Amino acid sequence: MHMLTLPEELLLLALDDATGNDNLGVYLDRALIAGALLDLLLQERIVRSEPGQRSDERSWIREPTYYIPAAAKPTGSGYLDHVFRTIAAHPMGHRLHSFATLVLLYLNRVNPLSPTIYAAPPNQRVLAAQNLLAREELIESETRFLGFMRRTSLRQGNRNTGESLLRHRLQAMMDKTASLPDERFRALLLLIKAMGLTANVFGKERLDAADWRVTSLLRLTMEPDSALAHAHRYIVSGIGEDDAITLKPVPF
Repeated sequence: MHMLTLPEELLLLALDDATGNDNLGVYLDRALIAGALLDLLLQERIVRSEPGQRSDERSWIREPTYYIPAAAKPTGSGYLDHVFRTIAAHPMGHRLHSFATLVLLYLNRVNPLSPTIYAAPPNQRVLAAQNLLAREELIESETRFLGFMRRTSLRQGNRNTGESLLRHRLQAMMDKTASLPDERFRALLLLIKAMGLTANVFGKERLDAADWRVTSLLRLTMEPDSALAHAHRYIVSGIGEDDAITLKPVPF
């Protein structure tokens, strides 16, 4: 079975297996982008610089920043490399950025006319599912309504997506109260919490216990400058005015 990326795992958990749809709107768009950035961080295609370190300009870094190293290479995973290459191709792609402005570089290129807090970029669901679609684990279909509006669905295909195993692993980790998950697993828990999928994943009857466990593992309040906290703020709040540095649309 193929190793799934964080965006792929989130997508499988968010989609209704019967309809291939979700009701998460632009929040899922944001979560898929944030998930890609977290995965790229874990694979060191994006590097985080901590306060106190020196930047390339030999000045002290006052707050956590993120950048793409000039020598970084693609991962070989379709959606991750789409996000990676899009940011790297931006003229400001290799400079130091906050998590939010790193996202803004991506939005600035894929949706240059309106890279704002509410604007929906190109269909992130289909982009994130491209490997699953290629393996026929998901099947894309389109429905039209009102004559011109259309909706894309990503239904389960004839091949195993690995979702049931993923849910089993999540349940097992929650039962191991004495153990701590690795950073990748914590990143997936962050995406689940930010999207309000805790009850969907762990069951309504276990919601209170699961929510307490997830919250304690993520430590968002105790570590407000962690990459997970930065990702959570972006998913929930989008790009704020303070983050919207002046970026002119850059054509491909």
